Amino acid sequence: MKMILGIDLSSVRLAEKGKTMVAVLGETGTSLRLLSLFSLRDDRELVSLLKTCPFVICGVDAPLSLPPCVLCTHFPCPCPFGRWTELLGFAPEMAYHYRISDLVLRRSLPFVAPKPPLSNGGPVDITPLTMRWLRITRQLVAAGVPLQRIIEVYGSGAIQLYAQYFQLAAERIYHYRASEHNRRMLLEHVCEEGVLELTSVFRAELCENEDAFDALFVALTSWHTFHDRSYTPDMLLSSENKFLKEKGFWGKVCGEKEAMVQFLSKKQWSFLPDLVGGCVGDNLEKANENKNAQKMDMPGMDHAKEKCDKSE
Repeated sequence: MKMILGIDLSSVRLAEKGKTMVAVLGETGTSLRLLSLFSLRDDRELVSLLKTCPFVICGVDAPLSLPPCVLCTHFPCPCPFGRWTELLGFAPEMAYHYRISDLVLRRSLPFVAPKPPLSNGGPVDITPLTMRWLRITRQLVAAGVPLQRIIEVYGSGAIQLYAQYFQLAAERIYHYRASEHNRRMLLEHVCEEGVLELTSVFRAELCENEDAFDALFVALTSWHTFHDRSYTPDMLLSSENKFLKEKGFWGKVCGEKEAMVQFLSKKQWSFLPDLVGGCVGDNLEKANENKNAQKMDMPGMDHAKEKCDKSE
């Protein structure tokens, strides 16, 4: 059985209250089911889990790296990040707050735009999450844990993509965590379409616990990534991406695009599930433009099942 982990990381203070949740998925043949849901209360427990659990891939819902220019003291900056930021249509100063992956997602999937790794205020301050993970990384390296099997997953963005895929009303896409009812409805769609097997006990806990709900979809995204069914930098920066193509610069600076793709492909990417079987589709663009639509015209599940069968 293949073990897939999804971790909804919290700050140290919230971890002590059981807010860091872990979902463990097991895959056997064509069957995928939730095996376990539990909380971790400190770094020691998290490192111990990653040392002892024989996982094939682990997703973490937190920025696992800082913006590359945040510690830069050179002027003008010799790195390409400021230049790439301008190519994406942002002010160079954004390179000190956002990562290139965050800016690409803001341009290509604006309706799931991520928060910056260096954030302050709002419902969640992400900076402690990033700093906690950097500290944990040192312990993982010392313990010999293979970091290449640990990826960053953009959990809330993944849930929004799932909500659109199942043609949920627009308000439920953007406020899925507002009520237990919304979480229950999304889980019902996932289970009814045969994506995942859930026991009644797990289903009740996922509906009641937002952090557990997030951890499950982080694990699902990791499962998609394990089977090469996730968005990649070359997808979102390709000529097929109409949003970026309209900017009109990729044809002139192809080398810059290739260098950006290569950089992002080296573990500098926030993974999202590719539920439509390709690049950013016209239907997703339409969904972004028409947020008040009652139904989203998304591809049916048959296409996704066909793609899964081919991958298996």
